[in-house]
Amino acid sequence: MFTRWIGAIAVTLGLAAGVSAGPIGQSALGIDKDVQILSHTFNVLNGGSFYAIVDGFDTQVFCVDNQNHVYVPDEYLADVVALSDWDSTDQSHVRKGNNTTWPGLDAGYNGATALQRYQAAAWLVSQYSAFPSGTGTANGNDQALQTAIWYLLYQGTGGAPALNSTSKGYAESALDAVFANPTFGFYQWAIISGEANGGGRLLNSTKQTFLVQLDPSGDTPTPEPATYAFLGAGLIAMALFRKR
Repeated sequence: MFTRWIGAIAVTLGLAAGVSAGPIGQSALGIDKDVQILSHTFNVLNGGSFYAIVDGFDTQVFCVDNQNHVYVPDEYLADVVALSDWDSTDQSHVRKGNNTTWPGLDAGYNGATALQRYQAAAWLVSQYSAFPSGTGTANGNDQALQTAIWYLLYQGTGGAPALNSTSKGYAESALDAVFANPTFGFYQWAIISGEANGGGRLLNSTKQTFLVQLDPSGDTPTPEPATYAFLGAGLIAMALFRKR
């Protein structure tokens, strides 16, 4: 009986670990939000996606920044800004560059704004082979997508990631999609931007910037996998106790 009980709990723990993380709710938007980066779930050139808890929401966050870093595990304060709530001034609470020309892209893409580049990054993330689950094994196509993301959101042009023909095509296709749909991603994506101080201004920190899916309607934090594990183990134990 004891062996069966332990086995049942182990199964429950395994199921709990596999619970897919969902989008964050509206209440997670704002400044000085707690962000916990807990594990690397889909590794693309040391980017890809990470399992995270953002203001209490179980979620996947996607790397769009190769100039700053986080450690796993890591916890910090960040500004979480919806793409639909963009402010073009320095008070936007979003770490961004000021590039308007892109040496690696055709001249027709010059002038893309910081907002459009984040929108394009969201489009590229949605093309990952592991999207939206955020788990799996990356392939060469995913690597081209990640390179395009890092290129578009690089702050400054010197030292930007080098594009091959595939990653160049992805970057241009993403911008084409955004130019054709100016509100792309407005109610589906948010930016987790760096680290904030009490006044909401971004610090000169090395904390990473991520994209995260946004649920425009839901606002109930998803229980963490550990919560499912304890709940499931408790239910199993109760059932076994009743049988005895």
